[in-house]
Amino acid sequence: MAPVTEVVLLTLVPNADYAAITESAKILARQPGCLAVRTSRLHDARDKVHYFIDWDSVASHLAFARNGDVYAPFRALVGSVMAAYAPPYHVALAPYPPAVFGGDGDGGRAVMVGKAWFPAARTDGVAEAFAAFVGVLGERGRALGFAGRAAGDWALEEEILYKEVKSRVFLFVVAWEGVEAYVRFRGSEEFKSLLAPIAGLRGLRELDICLVDLRDADA
Repeated sequence: MAPVTEVVLLTLVPNADYAAITESAKILARQPGCLAVRTSRLHDARDKVHYFIDWDSVASHLAFARNGDVYAPFRALVGSVMAAYAPPYHVALAPYPPAVFGGDGDGGRAVMVGKAWFPAARTDGVAEAFAAFVGVLGERGRALGFAGRAAGDWALEEEILYKEVKSRVFLFVVAWEGVEAYVRFRGSEEFKSLLAPIAGLRGLRELDICLVDLRDADA
């Protein structure tokens, strides 16, 4: 089975010590089957933290969760700074490893994270709309600060409880040359125009977009 990326979103308690998140990432990285761990606060919501955890398989993640000797103290550590969390899910971003998270000497680790939420029933045309979005970015985005890397796919789980409704999510991630470049893009009319193929999809419940800065785990 291809590697998967576990997507986790936490809300922190007020005045949370981010060292607990950093330490939890180190614990995860030591687990059998864990290939990479990335964490970041959300740029526009500093009380929220995203984890992107690569596993060699979903089975390896589940084995970690069943290992009480390791998982119980890990859960207690995260729980000490966690006020709430969204249900986690897995996405097989191809090709692996997802270069969108990699960055380079010129930056590119500011990552736009999009979540297109749909009813649990299968929805057609979403991957094609994302491909159209990336295609236009490839033609026009360099001037806007697009770093040339993007990936997206459906979560493996088909019934995720999102805002109390069973839903499916198409996750897409787009690398930018830096936070400033993305913020300029997000505030422009170009943003609405380029995102129209996704925002206009039939059946879309919600399009949630945020920014993480993976250059620094404490971002």
